[in-house]
Amino acid sequence: MTIIEQIIDELSNSEKSLTNPLLKTKVLATRISNEELMKWTNDELSGYKEKELPTYRLGTSNITCTMQQGFDTYENVPLPLMVFQNTFIDDLLQFRFNDSIQTLENQERENRNGIIYKDFGPDMCAILTKMAIDAGQRFAITTMSMVVHVSQITQVLAEVRAKLLDFMLQLEKEVPNLDELIKNKLIVKENVNEKIGKIYNQTIINTSGFGNTITTGEGNSVTSNINITLGSVADLKRELEKNSVPAKNIDEIIQIVQEEEPNRETKKFGTKANKWVQKMVSMTLDGTWQIGTGAAGGLLVELLKAYYGIH
Repeated sequence: MTIIEQIIDELSNSEKSLTNPLLKTKVLATRISNEELMKWTNDELSGYKEKELPTYRLGTSNITCTMQQGFDTYENVPLPLMVFQNTFIDDLLQFRFNDSIQTLENQERENRNGIIYKDFGPDMCAILTKMAIDAGQRFAITTMSMVVHVSQITQVLAEVRAKLLDFMLQLEKEVPNLDELIKNKLIVKENVNEKIGKIYNQTIINTSGFGNTITTGEGNSVTSNINITLGSVADLKRELEKNSVPAKNIDEIIQIVQEEEPNRETKKFGTKANKWVQKMVSMTLDGTWQIGTGAAGGLLVELLKAYYGIH
């Protein structure tokens, strides 16, 4: 059995851990000297150390706190979000799944029917208390926790499994004699890494562009008949409506594309557009936007690329 067949076999059983197939993918990446595949595999195995995360590792949370108001103390109550600035709250509500695959699998197993807490330090409580006072409120935040349901970890693990399986199936199809090429040291001669690079960008993530947005994977069918004229707000709005994007979110991105230009040299969206895409993907996790999580990122990226004329 080839190494690709071994990986496919393990990935096809959803009850098996992702650690072994990822370790074998690391072996494969080393043998073919593919740095991009190696980096992604290392990040999944060891956890993401950098600030930027692929969108499938971004979740949404609720914030609970202990609030002191005069002589009264209120424990485990929702943080009054309306008091604070929207941009600050957006970042605060974003739950970042930085941990290694093994850690995430352990968390899922130990909290299968529950929730996961992440406590904030006293410094964050002090910052929010000052912001509340500056806004004319009379309360202090003494403790604060970020809360997410364990199902969001399940979603992250499903995304990784689907992406890696798609990659291996496509690799098996495109380079059926890969083991032989490795054995005979013909990787460079046969331009194998060029083929693998294309497969990687089609099935995993493009880590260098568009805010690390999902392109393909489980449930990732991106509409191919996109019909947007360069710079046409009306066309962009129509396509977003066709894909059931909520009206208020359509208004947000319409305003963003009219105010913010992408970097056409690097083919990257602006900061606001990237954040909007990430927020929309996170909305699929709690059902706010009814579309497959995998499909969401790829669809929005293709729509914005068509609007901006980026190819």
